[in-house]
Amino acid sequence: MHQDYAQRKGGQEQLIEQMNTKYYYFTRTKGLFRICYPKERPNTVETYLSPVETHCMNIDYFVPDTDNVTKGFSDDALSRLHMGRSVIVIFIVAFFVIFIAFWTGVLKQESRVSYDWSFFMAWISVAMSLTSAILFSGAAICLRGEREREEALNMQYLMPA
Repeated sequence: MHQDYAQRKGGQEQLIEQMNTKYYYFTRTKGLFRICYPKERPNTVETYLSPVETHCMNIDYFVPDTDNVTKGFSDDALSRLHMGRSVIVIFIVAFFVIFIAFWTGVLKQESRVSYDWSFFMAWISVAMSLTSAILFSGAAICLRGEREREEALNMQYLMPA
């Protein structure tokens, strides 16, 4: 669509060249570790065929940055890189915490269960919500009955044409 517009307008050869070569002009899905192209793929990016038959490329997080490649990155690119690294670390920590949570022996020894006022307030709010739903249902039944009676009264004024 954009390429057609650029070709019709004329004088946009550089833009058309970028649209054919830069990866961000192509339809893609981005995950934690790779970017996949479900339709067309850019010719300038080295991709591989994934198990679900899409062409993908791995995301490089420069974890051992031995060549100091990230030195020339802009502030936005560095922020994006650090956020990507942080997401992976957060997932690892989350899995570790979930794994620890299943050690029931340790948890039972070190935990104490007590119910305070918030627990009872939560159950009272559930009961009030149920009561509200029942009352709204009753109101809907009453309104439907009124509408049917109103339509029955107005039916006598309708004449077949």
